[in-house]
Amino acid sequence: RVEEVGYVKAAGNYAPCFLPQKDAKEKGFSDVLYFDPSGTRVEEAAASNFFCVTKDGVLKTPSLGTILAGVTRDTILQLARRLTSTESGLLTSVQETSISLAEILEAREAFVTGTAAAVTPVAHVSSDEGHVDLEVPGPVTAKLKETFQELQQELQPDEEGWLVDVFA
Repeated sequence: RVEEVGYVKAAGNYAPCFLPQKDAKEKGFSDVLYFDPSGTRVEEAAASNFFCVTKDGVLKTPSLGTILAGVTRDTILQLARRLTSTESGLLTSVQETSISLAEILEAREAFVTGTAAAVTPVAHVSSDEGHVDLEVPGPVTAKLKETFQELQQELQPDEEGWLVDVFA
């Protein structure tokens, strides 16, 4: 059962995504959102973790359990929590929780994260229930992407000790 191994990074977990992603691309989309077995709550994109920002400034991402606990996902969650403690006003809170399609269709911005994706804004979400065009990149996505890239490039202090000098 796929829902019992989604939290494990294994090559076999990516293969079921290939055909739906190919079909989506043929229809003009760049990726696919996967939902829980009941079809009511988003879990992740094909090879990345999903985030959305509500109209009241709450950053939401699906809870762990059936999805991969991505390293980039965790980094972005930590950076986002820092944003809630600043006076930027970009975020009011960060929640690891279930996200319905209706919530996504009402979101003001969305993005995916992953090793290859880094922080990639989502421009459009479409389904049989509706569609939404999102701000690309939205202010939260832009700030998180900028901060993430600055950390990678060592342009700001690595307070968490994420970067390791392999030659030291």
